[in-house]
Amino acid sequence: MRNLAVNVTRGWGRFWFSDGSAINLAAARILVTGHALWILLSRDPAALSGLPAEFWDFVQDTARWRFLIFEGHPLWEHVLQTTALVALGAALVGLWPRLCCLVGGVLLYHLAPFETIMYTPSPWIKGYTVTTLALIILGSSRCGDALALGGGSERPPAWEYRWPLTLIQVALCQVYLFAGYAKMLRTGPTWLLEGVRGYTQHYIQNEEVAVFHALGGWLIAHPALCVAAGCVALALNLSFWTVLFSRRARRVLVPFAIAWHIAVLFTMNFAFLEAPLLLLFVDWQSLRERLAARKPALLAA
Repeated sequence: MRNLAVNVTRGWGRFWFSDGSAINLAAARILVTGHALWILLSRDPAALSGLPAEFWDFVQDTARWRFLIFEGHPLWEHVLQTTALVALGAALVGLWPRLCCLVGGVLLYHLAPFETIMYTPSPWIKGYTVTTLALIILGSSRCGDALALGGGSERPPAWEYRWPLTLIQVALCQVYLFAGYAKMLRTGPTWLLEGVRGYTQHYIQNEEVAVFHALGGWLIAHPALCVAAGCVALALNLSFWTVLFSRRARRVLVPFAIAWHIAVLFTMNFAFLEAPLLLLFVDWQSLRERLAARKPALLAA
């Protein structure tokens, strides 16, 4: 029993605190801030503060205080939104990255729920869930020691570059794991039989969201394929966490997940906005080293 405890402790330490890469953590900063800017620039959550009071009738006081959202102040919200954009842009290029990531994350926590708080107290499936948490984590890390305008001169122990990226990856894996858990908890095994077909029918007939119709209509006409797609979706949800421990799983499941999200977009008109964050699993340090090793050969040719 004592040996088991020792092995578990060592494994836990290796998982979080083995040597990391400043390049990989900096790449995570660029990916996360770029993703946050993409989402925020495509919307105007601050303007929703100026909607008529009737839109806010069913918003609970607990939700208001949870996100510090109090309607009727669009000018103030636009100041906060502009501050968030400036902070995210500065973090992207590596200007005071830790402070700017932290500021951007805190402000997104406040701004993100504006899109959904009228009908649900959570900014779910709007692209902010993992990003907001990731920005707070990056703001607590040495994410500016590489690929930054003001990169640090000192080099801390390599483990300081490991745990922040790993923690963000864990958060992203939880999206998949709990999606599979929710399917089984709320619907059970019948989801495999009717889930994909039912959701596809619903979304391709919803003119508010439907852009693509042909592929979804074809899939509905083949019930056996819908069942197969449901099995694949559940298997992906429940197995994706293995990318945290296995390079082989990462090489297979990450590209497959990207392809799967593209297929879901064209069949169900459902866009998983966190899909670009799957690039967090790329080993950018190794890729950079391989490209540097090939450069002399390419120049010689």
